[in-house]
Amino acid sequence: MSNQSVKSKGLNFNIEYPLSWTMREGKQPNIVMYAKDFSGRISSSITIKLIWDALNIGKTEYEDFPRNEVVDFLLDQDRLLQGHPIQNVSNVNYLKTSIAGCQGSILEFEGEFHSLDNNFDIYYRFYSLIHEQYIIISSFQVHKQNGNLSDEKQAYRDFFNAIMNTLIINEKYT
Repeated sequence: MSNQSVKSKGLNFNIEYPLSWTMREGKQPNIVMYAKDFSGRISSSITIKLIWDALNIGKTEYEDFPRNEVVDFLLDQDRLLQGHPIQNVSNVNYLKTSIAGCQGSILEFEGEFHSLDNNFDIYYRFYSLIHEQYIIISSFQVHKQNGNLSDEKQAYRDFFNAIMNTLIINEKYT
């Protein structure tokens, strides 16, 4: 999938999902795209924000901050965990790493999702990366079915990593 929508805020990127997945534009302002597998058990979204919007400051104020401090703050494990409506978070793993040639992090955890009458156990894996003035978050969610996901998590990690390895930020190559 290539995206140049208004929601991508000028960032041109490509990412490939399995052909059996359905994709659509995200419904919320910063969610560029949403994808799910044929069963509806696995879903993914890509969120793009301008860094100064993510920090709730102006662009001029953002430009005054040292870049390494901004990156460390945006990729902080505790900060990334705070933004999710998940209860009883467990099995947290976090890694700072390079993603698509950018500074990034991978955060995964399990928890309970509650919304209206919907309550279910879920496994999340978030890839966050910083490219120039953008923070890009690619999230994957797996709804637990019978029992826990312990036996399946490594296969999901490998699958999600394979998808993320297709991410190309086009302007890096022009």
